[in-house]
Amino acid sequence: MKVKTRKNKKESAGRTGTAKPARSPVPAEPATGEIVTLGTLPSTVPAEYDFGEADVAALLRANTALIKGFEAIGEAIYAYARSSLGSAVSTARAMIEARNLVDVVTLNREFAQLTLEGLVTNSVRLSEIGVTATNEAFKPLGERVAVTVEKLHRAAATDGGAI
Repeated sequence: MKVKTRKNKKESAGRTGTAKPARSPVPAEPATGEIVTLGTLPSTVPAEYDFGEADVAALLRANTALIKGFEAIGEAIYAYARSSLGSAVSTARAMIEARNLVDVVTLNREFAQLTLEGLVTNSVRLSEIGVTATNEAFKPLGERVAVTVEKLHRAAATDGGAI
């Protein structure tokens, strides 16, 4: 497939034969050599089979919901790591100041118990965030599936055929 190129006047004026031609982001149409833009594509698809624009919008909404979910997960993990580090530092300082082995063992047990409880609590919170993000992401996709199935059934009913 050939691609039309456009030379940058500033680039080509200062260099002699060393500059590579810039690649056009839109491929040329093979038959005519014209550059095709999405807004000028011929519309030969009947309206009942046109799913493109609304489906892309639904994908963008789903992607936005997933990104927000990943951000929330990242924030929760950061908060847990920060809290755990603070707890570990304070426990280490207390162990350094401990007067005997019994105090060290007691501090270690308390730290282990606190860490395990925090891990379980954080896991539950991450699961809730994940479920919420997934539900929010699938909501626009589910709506589009319902609309698409309805369009296909209407088209099949008007055509007299099956899907």
